[in-house]
Amino acid sequence: MVNSDEIRLFNDLGLTSTQAKIYLHLNSIGNATAKKIADTSKTPRQDTYRILNELFSLGLIEKKITKPIEYRAVPPEECLKILIAIRNEETKKIENE
Repeated sequence: MVNSDEIRLFNDLGLTSTQAKIYLHLNSIGNATAKKIADTSKTPRQDTYRILNELFSLGLIEKKITKPIEYRAVPPEECLKILIAIRNEETKKIENE
């Protein structure tokens, strides 16, 4: 479902391979609970919860407050803009140092 070229692109923009895998998987399946994401992406559930929180903090996924909570990936174009902005900010910090 998720190919290595897509994961490599997101790696180049600062995500770990597992973060990229979870984001891309969620993008392909639409709204899903953490359990469904863990099961269908074959990622351990405890890792899935941690990564979902990391992606949410970065603004790459959204939470739908339901019982249980559902997650949704922001569109890939928006995700790439966010990651590029983060990378540009990190580059500016390095230049200033």
